[in-house]
Amino acid sequence: MNRKIVKLNNSQISDFVDINIRAYPVVFAGPSFNRDEVYERNCKTQTEDDNANLYGLIENEKLLGGMILYDFIVNYSGEDIPVAGIGAVSVDLLHKKEKVCKDMVEFFLKAYKERGYAIAMLYPFSPEFYKKMGFGYGTKMNQYRINPSGLCCSGSKEHIIYLKEEHKPQMVECFNRYRAKTHGAAKKINNDLNLLFMPNRTVIGYVKDGVVYGYAIMRFEPSKHASFLIYDLIIEELIYENAEVFGEIATFLNSQADQIRSIVYNTQEENFHFALADVRNGSPDLIRPCYHESNVSGVGLMYRVIDVKGVFETLKFHDFGGQNAKIRFNISDSLLQKNVNDVVICFNKGKALISEELDYDAEVAMDISEFSSLIMGAVNFKSLYRYGLASISDSNYVDIIEKIFKIEQKPMCASRF
Repeated sequence: MNRKIVKLNNSQISDFVDINIRAYPVVFAGPSFNRDEVYERNCKTQTEDDNANLYGLIENEKLLGGMILYDFIVNYSGEDIPVAGIGAVSVDLLHKKEKVCKDMVEFFLKAYKERGYAIAMLYPFSPEFYKKMGFGYGTKMNQYRINPSGLCCSGSKEHIIYLKEEHKPQMVECFNRYRAKTHGAAKKINNDLNLLFMPNRTVIGYVKDGVVYGYAIMRFEPSKHASFLIYDLIIEELIYENAEVFGEIATFLNSQADQIRSIVYNTQEENFHFALADVRNGSPDLIRPCYHESNVSGVGLMYRVIDVKGVFETLKFHDFGGQNAKIRFNISDSLLQKNVNDVVICFNKGKALISEELDYDAEVAMDISEFSSLIMGAVNFKSLYRYGLASISDSNYVDIIEKIFKIEQKPMCASRF
């Protein structure tokens, strides 16, 4: 096979758009779809966006698949680190099952490792496929369908106004303050900024003394089996900096009960159900013996460590639980053979240093996928140990390893790419 992966020119981007449309027909369906606009948007991304690049796999001068590679800045427990992202991965329908996707993902991982990145992330079309490629599960997304009157609210909405394009800088400042406190949150790139104000969206915000402290981006959808006067309200992004801001936004949403049957809200917050006076999502089904269905949840964003030693170097600022121990990590990686190595990390008062010495207190072994979830704080070590997904040479060190990788908050990232 005469294959190569190249950065796409305008002609190749045109082919990529067609491949993308055929790969994801539902995404591009609808009367508002305009192929030329999609093409122009992709060309603009290629030439003007410093954080995104379009690549494709060429074989015999024909484009078989393409992808967009992203440079993200992600909050890791209070500090920013670089994280690689890959999106819009698509393969020509005529060339499925020819390892086009595998070759592109391998290129992506190796290219970013050469650039010094230690962590990558993506949204999987098939979690099983990407788990075999070493990606680990991230935080679940929970979808709530809320009766508006079931929201706990403050009773006031005096600071709630409509936000417009001119408010975008203040919205970004608001998001950045939220991001600085949120493990896993990525800095907004052009793709995110373009989604702040889209057609048929309503944007409201909490504004005090000219400062935006929270906002909600919403759209309305006809409610199934209801009249034309009744809608579902879909919250596409909800950011709030404190309880007062959340209370006023909740009051605004509560006040829409006369025409809104359900508020649909996706969140990675595990405890959001405590903010509801009625946690039920409308389903009459019970989970025995008597648990009411509150939400549905799904696995989406996945993470991958692409450099085992490099990830500890990247996280040299991080306090690994204040622990003191010398741990040997035996991490298996079937895709990136050069990533397979035994590394001894000396944790000194929580700081991680790569040790050149061969002695260690305990050895921890696991696959790169589980290690990736562990290093991101998406899962705790004791769970992996309990399920047989991680082993340790000395069980007396289980509690220490648990503390080393414990992060107060699971990673929360709602960036769409």
